[in-house]
Amino acid sequence: MSNWSFPSPWYRMAGLILCASMIACPGCGTDEPSKPPVRTYDEIVQAGWQAFQTSEYGSALSEFRAAVALDSTRAEGYDGAAWSYSFLDSLDAAIAAFAMCLERDPSLVDPLVGLAAIYRDVPDFQTAIGYAKQALVLDDDFVFEHQTSYDWRDVRLILAECHYAQGQFEDAYEEVRVLDATFHLDPDSHTYARDLLSKIEDLVAVHGGV
Repeated sequence: MSNWSFPSPWYRMAGLILCASMIACPGCGTDEPSKPPVRTYDEIVQAGWQAFQTSEYGSALSEFRAAVALDSTRAEGYDGAAWSYSFLDSLDAAIAAFAMCLERDPSLVDPLVGLAAIYRDVPDFQTAIGYAKQALVLDDDFVFEHQTSYDWRDVRLILAECHYAQGQFEDAYEEVRVLDATFHLDPDSHTYARDLLSKIEDLVAVHGGV
């Protein structure tokens, strides 16, 4: 007589539980962890600008560099990286990134404004003047989309500051008058240069951002 017998009720119950768990979770223990979705270039750039607008310049730079790595033919990744570099005081890197941006899209204005501000601070006043004038030729009503407090007034102030620094007081005065048509100075006054500088400083306090 065979020693084999039907399983006890306990074993039958255990088998049913095991089968039920396999049905409820097919393939459990075999699937790999889900991977995060792959972001598009535009999504990465958008994340970069969001970080930039909250002054998280290091995080913004990481995003923009990721965008450039994904597609180096497009301008905006370089533009965002350049602005981020400039706020991190990496001016050489900012200049290089702005140049790469303009190679890809010469119609953009804000890289010109960024370069004008950097060269004012380097300082290389004549180069700053050149970039500022190019920006105003392309858009004399400029507003920086990602930091709207930066606009055409900043560009005019860059011109005023650089002209003044080079002793070109008449040119500086003309830029000041664009910003405040009610302001008048007598060029023959012995305090002309001092009064002009004081007005530029006042305008920087009100409008200056870049």
